[in-house]
Parts: sequence; C-alpha cells; structure tokens
Amino acid sequence: MGRTTLAVDDKIAEKLHKITRTKNVTEFSLVNSMIETFISITETGTELDSLIPALQLAHFVKSMNSFPLPEDTVEAMVNRLYEEDKDWLKKIWAELGKKLGAYARTKLKDLSELEDKAAGFIKLVPIRYVSVESSDNPNTSIYITVLGGWKEPLSFCMGNVIEGFLEAFDYDVKEIRTGAGFVVISAKQKT
Repeated sequence: MGRTTLAVDDKIAEKLHKITRTKNVTEFSLVNSMIETFISITETGTELDSLIPALQLAHFVKSMNSFPLPEDTVEAMVNRLYEEDKDWLKKIWAELGKKLGAYARTKLKDLSELEDKAAGFIKLVPIRYVSVESSDNPNTSIYITVLGGWKEPLSFCMGNVIEGFLEAFDYDVKEIRTGAGFVVISAKQKT
C-alpha cells in the first residue's frame, strides 16, 4: 500500500488532532476514513453544499422526536382540517413554530443569522425562497417572506409556524398575509 503526504491548513490539522485524541484513533486511520466517506458521498451524486444542512436536519428531526411525511400526505390532512377546524389547526402549527423557535434559539444568537442558516436548509424542504429583512434597527422590526409551491391551507399553516417561531425570539407578529405559495409576515420585537 502506497502512502501519500497531504498538506492541510494548521487549523484543520489542530481539529483533526483533537478528534484523534477524542476517538482514540490514529491520524492515518481517521483521514483514510474521512476520505473514504467523502468518496462514497460524492459517488451518490449528493451535492456537498447540502450535506451539512442534511445532517443538521436529520439531527433536528431526531431531537424533535418527529417523523417526516410526504408533502401530499401532509397537504391532504391540512386541507381537511383547514375546512373542519381552522382554529385548532392554527393553534397546533403555532405550537410547532414555538418548538422550532426554542430549538433555533440554541443555535442562533439572534434573528440576523436566520437567513444565512435558512439558505442551506431550504435546499432540503419544499421552500423555494426565504427573505429576512430588518428595519434600520434590526432589534425592532423584521419582515419575512417565504415562497413555495404549496396551496393556501399550507401557507396558512406556514404563517402560524413562523408566528410561533418569532414568539420564541420575543417578537410580536403585526401582520400575516398568506396565499397559494406565499407567506409575508411583519413583526416587531417586544420591549
């Protein structure tokens, strides 16, 4: 078996060395394992820039004790509840938003980081676009636009999720507009 010398940045070398101590493995076996994993991932056709968000989503799904469902299944359930018990639907989706917000609070120092984090995540879910805009004072007002391919009932639910999410960051939602494929929200930070 031939050997090859690899040059890595000093910071990466420090991180590798720390992992070898933690895992009690040699740098040789760790690097070989990492390269083999990388090759296996690239052979699947997975886009590498979606890999970290996918792993974060998998961790999140597990930590929330949740189960992913196909969009058409969710849409069928939501459509029925939208017609039969819109108030309950609003409540349950807002509660989900609060849970998501509580989780996000552990990962983000404030909402200014949300758009950057959302960029990787939206590659994995049926959301096409997320925009987060702040007023001149980012600690007072925020405007969120979300675009996707869903119908009005799912937009209604998405709006309530975002409202609950924002509550976890101490924002009061002032206006929610929803329609087929869009949610637009304006909110102000509680004082």
